[in-house]
Amino acid sequence: MTKLLPMTRRNFLQTTAAGAAAIGVSPSLLSMPALAQAALTVGFIYVGPKDDYGYNQAHAEGAAVIKAMSGVTVVEEENVP
Repeated sequence: MTKLLPMTRRNFLQTTAAGAAAIGVSPSLLSMPALAQAALTVGFIYVGPKDDYGYNQAHAEGAAVIKAMSGVTVVEEENVP
């Protein structure tokens, strides 16, 4: 009888890396970012002001990082009830 490992992030990554190595996939190929076929539009909705030093500001900072990516358009709306 085979004992199964509990599914944790560490076990998943180890198993995936071992499987990729077994079929000859380069580790650098696994770390490449996915490429979108067309432009992507992402929306951010804030329930209050974007500079509230909390949840909304954290999302606004993340939106700024995404906005810097090529091929991505970010639409933001704040104070949405």
